[in-house]
Amino acid sequence: MYSITRNVFFIPSYAIGAKEMEKIDKLFNIFKKSGVFDLIDDVYSKEYHKGGRPLIDRHKLIVLIAYAYAFRHTSLRDMETFCKFDLRAINIMDGAIPSHNSIMSLLFQIVIVYSVR
Repeated sequence: MYSITRNVFFIPSYAIGAKEMEKIDKLFNIFKKSGVFDLIDDVYSKEYHKGGRPLIDRHKLIVLIAYAYAFRHTSLRDMETFCKFDLRAINIMDGAIPSHNSIMSLLFQIVIVYSVR
């Protein structure tokens, strides 16, 4: 019988291939050039951090939502799980894992603001 006599701790690698990083960079460029980031900045220009958990980058979060929809993750909890286990999503968010409430609040505030206008 074989047994391990020492404790081993593996640090996960979040590295993905160069082609995948190139695709993610192109997606960010599409959002920048289309003006989506400017619209989000208009909505959140007066908001400030009120304490608690650090704010999640909204630009990265909107790109992540679009990316999750592309892979048929349409529910909020499914997107949250996608953020935890998919290496592309982890790289988009730079390791931050948004909760389903964070995703919902971003979508809700954008839809409410632009449906009233």
